[in-house]
Amino acid sequence: MAEHLVLVDPTCENVFAVCPVCGHQERFNRVTDLGTTRPIDSREVSCGNPACATKYTIGGDLINPAHEMLLYECGGMLKRKEYMQCILGLARAYEVFFSHYVHVQLIFRPVGKDRETDLAEFNELLSTLDEKLKRFTFEPRRRLFLKMNIDGCAPATFAESAALVASIPSDPRNIRKSAAEQLASLENASLRDLCVRLSKSKIDTIRNRVVHKGAYRPTHGETLETLQDGYEIIPGLARELRLHGTAEHYINGRDE
Repeated sequence: MAEHLVLVDPTCENVFAVCPVCGHQERFNRVTDLGTTRPIDSREVSCGNPACATKYTIGGDLINPAHEMLLYECGGMLKRKEYMQCILGLARAYEVFFSHYVHVQLIFRPVGKDRETDLAEFNELLSTLDEKLKRFTFEPRRRLFLKMNIDGCAPATFAESAALVASIPSDPRNIRKSAAEQLASLENASLRDLCVRLSKSKIDTIRNRVVHKGAYRPTHGETLETLQDGYEIIPGLARELRLHGTAEHYINGRDE
């Protein structure tokens, strides 16, 4: 066993480490190899080199939300000129961000405030929300995100959360697009500007061309412009909406 902690090089899906004895580079899949999607702070692993097989400890993982990790992985794709994958990865980062916001705002924050929430009720509401969202593609998720911000959706109790989750249409086609004047009604100027930019973003159109329109190959300039937009919109919205933690962060009442 190595005496020191081997720091990992993390992505959303994998962590990379180098054996401190033989120098073998190892890729550990979070789910298949490590059995968790939680940040790795200290975990014993074995070197994949059969001639070594040394057990050592890895740690130093990122605690960033999944949407942040997905977003910043796009930079590497851009450098490697993987423009199609960069567009797909960026669209996925947006979708995961929308989902993270909905879960934080409708479930995790209210549960953190309402300490009397029953665990069974919490799990049931979480399951109900996930069941509805799994049918939502990019555009319905964006529309839901914008609508919740326009409506000032911030339930203070579990009962209020349950009512709001129930009000989300099961058919994503029933989520209407927010009008420009509705977005203009947002009082927070920074949030308003970011929401307007989000509403105008063409990332979903480009992604659909890559996936469905004869495997469209975006140019470097097109990809760079779209990615730079995402680098500003997603972190900007996360900052304005205080989206900076895992579920436990909010549920345990540390959302200050």
